[in-house]
Amino acid sequence: MTEFTRRFERHSMALPVTIQGGGRTISAHTRQVGLGGCYAVCSTPPEEGESVVVDISLTAPREGTTVSAKGQVVYVLSDGVGISFSEIDEAAQEILWEFFMAQDLKW
Repeated sequence: MTEFTRRFERHSMALPVTIQGGGRTISAHTRQVGLGGCYAVCSTPPEEGESVVVDISLTAPREGTTVSAKGQVVYVLSDGVGISFSEIDEAAQEILWEFFMAQDLKW
């Protein structure tokens, strides 16, 4: 596993995600998510270093909203992958922030 430092705090929550990369689409769910990345639980993870697009489906109160981010797989474990977001637009970050605040998460 590669050493890395997180820029943003992550929070434990299970949200449906779709990971696209390497010519395939993987359905998964988050174990942790933050403004800078996520840990996605999946049975057939992408490889470490792979560039991916992550679509996160939010739950209430933003149910029906999907946030997309480009990222890179920074590590792979037996049950999933750690993904660092390399490109997420400001509007998507704001939606995520508001979603986290509505969950009453402690920053």
